[in-house]
Amino acid sequence: MECGGHAAALCNRGRAVAKNGGGMAAALRETMTNKPWVLIIMGSDSDAETMSQAAAALDEAGVPYTMTVASAHRSPERTKQIINDSERDGCAVFIAGAGMAAHLPGVVASLTTKPVIGVPLVGSAL
Repeated sequence: MECGGHAAALCNRGRAVAKNGGGMAAALRETMTNKPWVLIIMGSDSDAETMSQAAAALDEAGVPYTMTVASAHRSPERTKQIINDSERDGCAVFIAGAGMAAHLPGVVASLTTKPVIGVPLVGSAL
């Protein structure tokens, strides 16, 4: 699978990917379509293996998506910008996964009126 098995900050299937020096929003606008798409967002690179299962389901259904990493705790402004840009650029559904305190799905839900699917991930003991 294209996005599974590695800890990429961004990966996609059927959507543009930000390259070094370019923002995600700019990359997404380059290939804008009228087709709705899904943003898979996770709190850490270490969540990519689990979240790639969501990507596999979207691949199977032929639904375009983008996968990215943003922490509700370490980079709240970046998280907000990603959600705002994605919603503006046609994202119809958000799939958010985070371990530990698992605040990312709630933060995403607080920033949009679009559906948010929260995925609980295994966290380590503090």
